[in-house]
Amino acid sequence: MPLRTATAALALAFGGAQAQSLTDPACQHSVTRQIAFTSPQAKERLTVSIGPGACHSAQLSIVVASVQGKVLYRYLAPFKKHVAVQWNDPDLPEVARKFADDTSSRALVPRSELPVPKPQGEMDEGDAELMVPAPVFKRLVSSGQPMLYHPTHYEGGQYVVFDPATRSARGVAQWGV
Repeated sequence: MPLRTATAALALAFGGAQAQSLTDPACQHSVTRQIAFTSPQAKERLTVSIGPGACHSAQLSIVVASVQGKVLYRYLAPFKKHVAVQWNDPDLPEVARKFADDTSSRALVPRSELPVPKPQGEMDEGDAELMVPAPVFKRLVSSGQPMLYHPTHYEGGQYVVFDPATRSARGVAQWGV
């Protein structure tokens, strides 16, 4: 049995943790673009970064910062849980690059695609679930605040809005896992 296969088999046998080897695909990719987050006229910076290190253990970072560099929103999580690709797939670095590019380019939700959360008992698969009281959600949506969306899992995501009343970013709805 090749060493890499034996190492992977042992890791799976002892809790599924993967030890990084010299041949594991590496990920390091970052995309920055200007978005409006605190108001429709604002000019903030969205950065989606993955890495450094092996893709299966790389960190995903999604940050919205003001022009002055103040962090307005931050999401940090293991990158691998956001894609349905095997940990040792040689295409994982390209998948990571595409994930960062797509996440940054699709971050702002068009007004025509805002989530329409339903009450708990009336939800169907794929419907958004509110993370804030319904009146708060309605206030933020009706005020025209930009809405950011990003994945939180390969089968789920979260909607985030900057709330002028609290001067902070708020997760307002989520879907999926």
